[in-house]
Amino acid sequence: MNCIIVVPGRLIYSIYPFGSPEFHYSVHWISISIYWIQSIVILGGHVLKFEQLNLSKTILYGIQKTGYAETTPIQEKSIPLALEGNDILGLAQTGTGKTAAFALPILEKLLSSHVGQKKQHPRSLIIAPTRELADQINQSIQQLGTKTNLKSTTIYGGVNKNPQNEVLSKGVDIVIACPGRLLDHIREKTITLSKIEMLVIDEADT
Repeated sequence: MNCIIVVPGRLIYSIYPFGSPEFHYSVHWISISIYWIQSIVILGGHVLKFEQLNLSKTILYGIQKTGYAETTPIQEKSIPLALEGNDILGLAQTGTGKTAAFALPILEKLLSSHVGQKKQHPRSLIIAPTRELADQINQSIQQLGTKTNLKSTTIYGGVNKNPQNEVLSKGVDIVIACPGRLLDHIREKTITLSKIEMLVIDEADT
């Protein structure tokens, strides 16, 4: 399983070597262990077209329908690393395309291993701090994956759990969850995370 941690921030065009004091200091405030992180995203560099990232035509169709033409720095650097199975800690400002930076590798990797598989347990889990963000992520995934048969859903509190249970029982590929309701589903055994291949923690500093 590979993991992507996304942190909103102001350290654009900065990189610290893994294990250096500066690296540890830069992520200390998000209160997350970083010892298993294999790769750190470099923000900056030349602009790539999405066609240069070895994405399938099905995924490229969704990208074109959303109006994207060129990658942003975090997309350019993180998407290839994620497709290779690396763990990533990404730091970028709001509005720089962080959602697509992790959504596109998820869709691509799940799509490549999707043929012939019966939907049952989710294979990707995205953890978001608020229901509003969870809905935004789900909308982006559905837009980018419009030509795929991959299914995504949100689970969060403040709403009836029964519709969520019903969707989960039918099988989904991607779950976008807020922590509290996710724990409820785990306790009640209405969700199984044993098949998770890709984990994203969005806005990890929240």
